[in-house]
Amino acid sequence: MIKSFLKALTALLKLVFYTSLALLALFIQQKRFGKNLAVANNVAQHWAKTMLKTYGIRIHIKGQIPEGNNIIVANHRSYMDIPVLLSFVPATFLSKQEIASWPLIGWGARMAGCIFLNRHSKPSRKNALAQIDALQKEDIPVILFPEGTTCQAPHFEDFRPGSFYLAAKKNYTIVPVAIEYANTEDAWIEDASFLTHFIKQMSNPTRDIYISFGKPLTGKDGGVLKNQAQHFITREALAIFKKNQQQGSIYDKTVLPYLIPIPSGT
Repeated sequence: MIKSFLKALTALLKLVFYTSLALLALFIQQKRFGKNLAVANNVAQHWAKTMLKTYGIRIHIKGQIPEGNNIIVANHRSYMDIPVLLSFVPATFLSKQEIASWPLIGWGARMAGCIFLNRHSKPSRKNALAQIDALQKEDIPVILFPEGTTCQAPHFEDFRPGSFYLAAKKNYTIVPVAIEYANTEDAWIEDASFLTHFIKQMSNPTRDIYISFGKPLTGKDGGVLKNQAQHFITREALAIFKKNQQQGSIYDKTVLPYLIPIPSGT
């Protein structure tokens, strides 16, 4: 019990320390050079990679990591989805409005130019889409979770359509990404305490996260784009979930690097 508590406390202190360093880097950068989202996103990516390595998180990837300017859409399992995706793509996130008030994390999100959304406000949703549009015109990729909330495998929420209709109207590229966790308890359901869940899960020695990048999607019909993205993400995430349930794990865990490519054809 004491050993687990000390591990959890250490994990929390590391979060505070490395997040504070990232905030300091952002503060200095913005004081010297002004607000630059591309630079801020690179700082956030460095923070994300540090977090994943610090917590012994092993990421197994499938597909081609997207490059350039895209709207990246993913299913949402946990707060860890954010550093996982950031570690691959230095992008601006669309996040729920509540995160803006979180200590440290919220401050960093605001400094990094995160788009905050009140999911129950039509004007807020309209404003968020306008900000996504502006970022795409500046060639800055955006990451969002169209389910609008987190849920535990094997469950999914229906995707909200706004970003897909924007992509169809403006000819932007959608990249679907499926995320799944070997341990379904790593999923954080939003009515649970973030701190309690973080301390409990981060006391574990390692965590395995599976991520599958889909092919870029373009088209003139937002409804079709939404269905294509949701079909890919649901199919891939369920396949990972089922294999983990049947086998306990999908791949040889004697392989320890931070990044573990999934063999093609798997």
